[in-house]
Amino acid sequence: MKKKILEKQKFGSLTTIKYMKDLKPPKWKCRCSCGKIAYVSTRDLNSGNTKSCGCKSKKNKPQKKCVSKDPYYMRWKYYNNNEKYPTFKTLNEFKRWYLKHKNFKFKTTKNIVTKRLRNQWNNCVSKNQTGIFKDVYDYCSWAYNHGYIEGIHTLHRKNKNRPHSKRNSEFGFFYKSKFVSVKKFNSYHFKFDKNKKQFYGYIKYKGVTKFTDKYDSFQDMLNEYSYLYKLLFKSDFLLT
Repeated sequence: MKKKILEKQKFGSLTTIKYMKDLKPPKWKCRCSCGKIAYVSTRDLNSGNTKSCGCKSKKNKPQKKCVSKDPYYMRWKYYNNNEKYPTFKTLNEFKRWYLKHKNFKFKTTKNIVTKRLRNQWNNCVSKNQTGIFKDVYDYCSWAYNHGYIEGIHTLHRKNKNRPHSKRNSEFGFFYKSKFVSVKKFNSYHFKFDKNKKQFYGYIKYKGVTKFTDKYDSFQDMLNEYSYLYKLLFKSDFLLT
C-alpha cells in the first residue's frame, strides 16, 4: 500500500517541498541536504530508490585513475615483458627506477632505440670512439633531436681523425660519393615526408614558392628541383 506523502517530509537526504501537479508525470519538488533542488516521483520516494539529488552516489563512487594515459605506461609494459630488465609491480615503482637509471627525459625518446642506431653505436664502441656520449640512450636522444630519420640517415664524422662526439658527428646520406648532411639538406629547402617516406623540395622566387612533386628517390626529386631552379634563375643548380 502506498504511503501518503506530506510536505516537509524526509526521505534520506531529500525533504519534500511541494507536489507539482503541472508536471507530466507529476513529481515532488524536493530539496537535498546539499542545497540542490530535485524532482522525484512518488513511487521513487516510497520505494527508497531515490534518497538524494545524486550527490551521495558521486561521493561514494571511487574515482579510477586511467593509467593508460600516463606517458610511462607503455614503456612500463615493455620493460615487464623483457627478460633483460627487472619486473615492476606498480607504475610508480617503474618510474622511480627509470628516472634513476636513465639519463634522458621521456619526451625526447619518442624514438625507441632502433637496430640501425644501435649498430652505429656498437661500431663507435668497438673503435673506442664514443666521444662524450654516456650510453646508447644518450646517443639516440641526441640523434633524434638533430634531425635523424630512420632508414635514410647514417652517422658521419666531420673530421675522420677525431672520435665521434656531439661536435664532430653529423647525420645525412651519401649521394654520388657526396655526403649530404641534415644541415645542408635543409639549407637547399629539401624536405622528407616521414609518413609517406618521400622526398620533395621547394624554391622561393620573387615572393612565390614553387614546390616539386613527391618522389620515392632523392635522385628523381633532385632532377625536377634542378629543372625548376634553371627555369627561374637561368643557371644550373649545383649540389656542393
